[in-house]
Amino acid sequence: MNYNELPTKLASQHVEVANKLSRRLIQLRAARTLWHKDMNQFMDHVMRVNEDSLSYDVFPWIIGRVRKGEKSSQPVSMGACQEFMPIVLRFLHSDSNEHLHIALVMVQSLLERFWDQLVAMSRTI
Repeated sequence: MNYNELPTKLASQHVEVANKLSRRLIQLRAARTLWHKDMNQFMDHVMRVNEDSLSYDVFPWIIGRVRKGEKSSQPVSMGACQEFMPIVLRFLHSDSNEHLHIALVMVQSLLERFWDQLVAMSRTI
């Protein structure tokens, strides 16, 4: 690499990273607004955007609400959690340790929260 080109290359990469982070912040702010308004709109937004970074950022919110269960002001249903399973599966197959960890925590939370319902459903099959 030519050292004379390094500042130009770094500057262009800086702009690219800044643009990505700006888009991520805008998506996260929109998700946060919908999170407080309506769970269905929130889910639609996350699924429509289909960005792993946004999913990774909001999974702790979902996990927290799943763990609260019926005590939450807007409990998360099993059906709502089912909508996120393609993302969870993608994270489970990811090379990223962070994605793998958050996916495993999500699966653990879902099993803890919905275990009785899952057992009951398995008996009717």
